[in-house]
Amino acid sequence: MNFWFFWFILIGLLLVWSAINEMKKENKELKKRLDDLAKATGYEELSSNYVEEPLKSELAMLKNKGEDIQAVKLLREKTGMGLVHAKQFIDELE
Repeated sequence: MNFWFFWFILIGLLLVWSAINEMKKENKELKKRLDDLAKATGYEELSSNYVEEPLKSELAMLKNKGEDIQAVKLLREKTGMGLVHAKQFIDELE
């Protein structure tokens, strides 16, 4: 009896995990499409990668002081950006 219960739970967890991964993939694709659409129409502020000028200035100041890590942390905190993307953004900042 316990054997079947264990397999039932395991299969259920695998199905849930698979569904969550599929939703994450779809979410990423939709986010990219929205960003491309915002860029194509000239509404950059609607992009998920948009950073407002006051924040951009603060990030540039931190970068110029050599506090890149603090800049990445601030950017992630304010925008919810992922670590890799935030690091790339800071690296490309002037």
